[in-house]
Amino acid sequence: MRIESVKAAFPSRVVSNDDVLELVAEHSCGSLGDDLEEALKRIRFYLRYSGSNTRHWLGEGERPIDFVVSAVESALAEAGVGAHQIDVVVYVGIGRGFLEPGGGPITWRRRWGSPTPTAST
Repeated sequence: MRIESVKAAFPSRVVSNDDVLELVAEHSCGSLGDDLEEALKRIRFYLRYSGSNTRHWLGEGERPIDFVVSAVESALAEAGVGAHQIDVVVYVGIGRGFLEPGGGPITWRRRWGSPTPTAST
């Protein structure tokens, strides 16, 4: 087995840590009351601790499965092979569009038919 191509696809909406904090404040002020500032302080800490300043969220009309298909099609094109030549596709997405197994087997069957050469993690 050879790895011919590795691809990823991301949603278009980029959300910053400040955006997340604003959303939490907006949607939690009624329920957290006086505890809101403490909650925001903790959330701010964990957002910084994660090492990420931004994250990608689905934009209007985007679906998780669309990104799986996009990444696979891009990898196939880069490798110069057809879907029938693939032995294994490893899907490592963390979106919760599907419960385990991941979206790999479902996507492959929908787009390229069976058999499903997929390992999902």
